[in-house]
Amino acid sequence: MGFCFGGRMSLTLGMSRPVDAICTFYGGGMQTIFDQLRTNLKAPELGFFGDADVSIPAGTVDEFDKLLDDVGVEHEIIMYPNSGHAFFRDSDPNVYIPEASKDAWERAKKFFAKNLN
Repeated sequence: MGFCFGGRMSLTLGMSRPVDAICTFYGGGMQTIFDQLRTNLKAPELGFFGDADVSIPAGTVDEFDKLLDDVGVEHEIIMYPNSGHAFFRDSDPNVYIPEASKDAWERAKKFFAKNLN
């Protein structure tokens, strides 16, 4: 699991060694590794994004979702409305979206309960 840069690093880790599951919260710069993901990602992926995130446009998220479809990786991509980058950061009232954060956390717990051995 990773947030922003850590979200991209969780994907990178999932390409370099076997992992049971990957959870990406608004993976900053993830489009820079899309070509590598096409051939190396095997683990189930859960991704959370905000529709108002100017650093990760909706088109990038759509491309990521399609890429995962194309390579046959089990995945779920969630786009939260009226949410920007770092919507999970509860220490910053300028970005924190409580409803999206609560939903994402519940989904992440269920995802890991299902996929971690």
